[in-house]
Amino acid sequence: MVEVHRPDPGNNRQETWTAFEGLAKDYDRWYRTPLGTLVDTLEKNAIFSLADVKDGEEALDVGCGTGNYSLELARRGARVQGIDPSNNMLEIARRKAQEQGLPVEFRHGFVEDLPFADQTFDIITCVTVLEFTASPAQAVAEMARLLKPGGRLVVGVLNTWSIWAIARRLERKETIYSRAHFFSPLEMVTLLRPYGNVKWQTAVFVPPWYARQDPRIARGVGLLGRILLKPFGAFIAARVAKEQ
Repeated sequence: MVEVHRPDPGNNRQETWTAFEGLAKDYDRWYRTPLGTLVDTLEKNAIFSLADVKDGEEALDVGCGTGNYSLELARRGARVQGIDPSNNMLEIARRKAQEQGLPVEFRHGFVEDLPFADQTFDIITCVTVLEFTASPAQAVAEMARLLKPGGRLVVGVLNTWSIWAIARRLERKETIYSRAHFFSPLEMVTLLRPYGNVKWQTAVFVPPWYARQDPRIARGVGLLGRILLKPFGAFIAARVAKEQ
């Protein structure tokens, strides 16, 4: 099994997640900008086209943050639990779920050591989490443990072969992405392949300086990108169905 180590001196997971604690209050602000809304829509389309959520399924959202994907899973009819190491993020997620009348259970925990019994879930989502783990292979193995036979793990990560990744590397100031390991599609397929058949796609072919944020243009660019530039979208969505 492939092992990927993120470039974080000391591999101190607590240090990384403490940084997310400080981001919690403003974390959702970007999603309310025109570009953030567009990117969120494109990424969700990629994740949920692979997830194929069915009414009543048991779902776990790993690294749920402020509940972005947990709440969407609930809207699609799943019975959802979300888990995250940031208490500040979880507080916001619980508030949003209550305001929207969605019965999501949120709890504290780390992706490398998930407090659930084997074969508990029909579907697990894990979006922009593996970039910040010391051992992505261990994290994937832990999530696969929780899947029922035939269950699906759907992972979203940032693509190292994209313009967005290059732009983040060129940023002069320290950001949360300075701690991240960006993945290639090949790395993702290799990580997931031990657990079953892997399907993947990419999304977000508009550049980070895209000014118009016109969804019609973005859809057109996305269609062209999926045909001609599949390995280079900014966001990789990959699914593995656990072998029965």
